[in-house]
Parts: sequence; structure tokens; C-alpha cells
Amino acid sequence: MSAVGIELIGPSELGPRLPILALSLGFCALLFYWARSELGRGAAVLTLVLTTSSLLFFISMAAVMTDMVLTVCVTTALLAFWRRYHGGSVGWEAALYVALGLGLLTKGPLALVLWGAPVVAWSFAMGRVRSVWRRFSWLLGAGVMLLVAVPWYAAAERRNPGFLDYFIVGEYIKRFLIPGWSGDLYGKAHDVPRGTIWLYFLIGTLPWSLAVVPGLVIGRATIRRQWQAHRELVWFLLASALASLGLFTLSGNIIFPYALPAIPPTVLAVAALSA
Repeated sequence: MSAVGIELIGPSELGPRLPILALSLGFCALLFYWARSELGRGAAVLTLVLTTSSLLFFISMAAVMTDMVLTVCVTTALLAFWRRYHGGSVGWEAALYVALGLGLLTKGPLALVLWGAPVVAWSFAMGRVRSVWRRFSWLLGAGVMLLVAVPWYAAAERRNPGFLDYFIVGEYIKRFLIPGWSGDLYGKAHDVPRGTIWLYFLIGTLPWSLAVVPGLVIGRATIRRQWQAHRELVWFLLASALASLGLFTLSGNIIFPYALPAIPPTVLAVAALSA
């Protein structure tokens, strides 16, 4: 995406950022549409305001890095799963598989983990495992997902022998198990205390993270009422947020943007409980 921007505009500050900004704005439109369809216009407006004004999301909207694209892919896949399961058209199911394929291209198997963990957890917790399995064409979907992602991985390994070993073993095993892992060829290892991702999340959701405690006290009656109305959805959204925060709690090799995928589902959960 950034390469396209550079080709069209040139190697300026704007060139590589403009496609990321366009994707971010399109994603905000998707969040608004999805929240309005599920929760009403008030919740949709609240979702849009909270998301775009959260510190980390706002900064990432025009930053040249993979984290915003990963967030868009994973969140789109999660929302598409929910809509399809609850009677949405087959287009939502197609969007689910394509989004997962693009997530694989963006940052590898992490996309599957961040999507699969909350889906599996929600399915078991709500007793929906059998109906989830029957509702989707999983084998066909896996084929679509792999069709999107595998050709590029094959080309990358052919062009750069050892790429898959570096990207899978290094980035997804050693990064989590070896403190201070220094094998990152394209960045810098950041050895921080495990659990720092929660601090990053609180900073990344400023200024709204400052209002959590007062909001829980002042709005407790509304929250209880909305919880009864949207319990399954809120459970699903919170599980989606906790998937990334929980995963990166186990790693001492993280950076600030790793908290980004937790922001959209958290905001949607807040909107569901508030509006």
C-alpha cells in the first residue's frame, strides 16, 4: 500500500501515508455502519468518536507500519463472523475469509490467533460450538484464505531462502520465549516487563481511559441494563480485546502499537453498554 502511494505521489511524507489513512477512514466507516446496524445510531456515533480520538488509533491512522492494517483485517473478520452467524448475507462470510487472508499477508499467523481465540472462547462459553461449525463453510473458507496469502509466502521464500524460518520460528516463537530476543532484522528488540501491554493500552486509549472508573460508578444502572440486552455481543467484544492483550502479556518483546488491535472491540463494547 505504501509502495503504491510512493509510486503515485512520490517519496514524500504524504506518499506512503496516504493509503494507510484511506484504509483507516474506510475502517471507521465500517465501524460506524456495523455499530449502527447492531446497536443504533447513538452507539455508532459514540463508537466513531471514541475510536478516532483515542491516542494510539489517531496516531496510527497515518503511520507507515503494519499494526493498523492488522487491526483492520482482524476486526473486520471478527465483525463479519458475528454478522454472518446472526443471519447476515454470504457476503459477510466472504469478507471474513478475505480479511483473514489479508491479515496473514500483513503480519502472519498472528491474525489467525487474534481472530480465532475469541471466536473459540465465545463459542464454548455460549454453547454455540456445533452451530458455529455448521453455519460456516470452513473448508472452502480456508481455501479462500490460503489463496489470498500463500502465493506471496511462496514467492518470498523463493526469493529469500530462510524467510519462513525467520518469520514463523523467530517472530512467533523466539520473540515470546526469549527475553531480549535480538533476531529482528527489521526493527529493534524491546525487552520490557511482561504485562507492559496493559500500560500501553491505557496510554493508547487516552483520554478515555481516564474516564473508566467514573463511568462505571455514574453509569452503573445503564451498564446493567445494557448488559442484559447485549450480553452475548459484549462478551464477544471483550473476548476479542482480551485476545491481543492476553497474548502480548506473555511476551517481553513488544512495542506500543501492539495494543492497537484491542481498541476497536473495546470501544464497541463500551458503546454497547452505554448507548
